[in-house]
Amino acid sequence: MDERTRGVLRSAAPVLVDVGGPLAVIGVLRLGGVATVPALIGAGSVSVVTLVVTAVHERRVSAQTVLVALLVVAGLGLTLVTHDPRLLLVKASVVFAVVGAVMLASCRGGRPLFYGYLEPLAAARHPEGAAGFAASWTEVPRFRFLLRRMTAVWGATWLVESVLRVVIVYAFPLERVGTALVVATVASPVLLTPAIVVSARDGRALQRLGEAHRRRDRLRGPIGVLP
Repeated sequence: MDERTRGVLRSAAPVLVDVGGPLAVIGVLRLGGVATVPALIGAGSVSVVTLVVTAVHERRVSAQTVLVALLVVAGLGLTLVTHDPRLLLVKASVVFAVVGAVMLASCRGGRPLFYGYLEPLAAARHPEGAAGFAASWTEVPRFRFLLRRMTAVWGATWLVESVLRVVIVYAFPLERVGTALVVATVASPVLLTPAIVVSARDGRALQRLGEAHRRRDRLRGPIGVLP
């Protein structure tokens, strides 16, 4: 298995867990005669378990972990108070819609939101990664275009996914909320796939541009021009 295949599998693993885990849990619980609301709460616990495992593995608690945990708790609380399990299914839609809007807005001027996400990855890959990333952003127009396009693609994707999830969940009657969960959960990775493909392609292009820029810098003479 080559490095690219391993990278794809590592990237796909969280998606498979997030999609397959809740469906498996709710399927088992419903077959066991558990009511809809408790079954949905059990399915939602998959996210909590995933967060805990990630936090233990990385030995830190990120802001994302805290946010998702708060969303799960808020969704559970609203579901128990209102007895409407659909609230549990759409709890994250508002947040992701806001994130999508912020990502799109960040593309209009200055550094897009993905800059802050990718720069630490560049720093981890190469001793001069952070400085090279910043220099590529400043000096290479194509680099800026690709970074903005990645951010815009994900921003639009999160907005569409958030709206579609709410539409799907509330299109089904309350007694068929389990079916709504299945449809919404399956629709999500289908919508995310184009963004993942674009990000993988543009990410490789960004890496090539950054490496070419570093090589060019090494060839610069003492007055800062190519010999």
